[in-house]
Amino acid sequence: MDDDTTSQSNRVDPKSSPEDIISQNKALSLQVTELTVAMAKMEALHYNLAHDLKTPVIGIAGLIKILLDEYADRLPEEGQRYLKLIQKASEKMGLLIDERAVSRGSRSI
Repeated sequence: MDDDTTSQSNRVDPKSSPEDIISQNKALSLQVTELTVAMAKMEALHYNLAHDLKTPVIGIAGLIKILLDEYADRLPEEGQRYLKLIQKASEKMGLLIDERAVSRGSRSI
């Protein structure tokens, strides 16, 4: 629905009775409440999705750190390079998730 249609349908007719105006105000109030509830649900969904994405990324980063700390001397240079690439990618993914959470006004993850 575009703004012109919405604003026209929500205008009060100057000939409206006080009862009609009260009824329209109640209907608008109900719409505001429904939209507020819907927005809260969307924010909760966004938070849960961001959290669900970040958890495995943190796990991957932790495992890579262990591999690099404990086994780097046993890996060929190419293997170490691959682990460092994965480590950088997981850090970037974590930052992207955090930035999305902040841009959407979500709670800290």
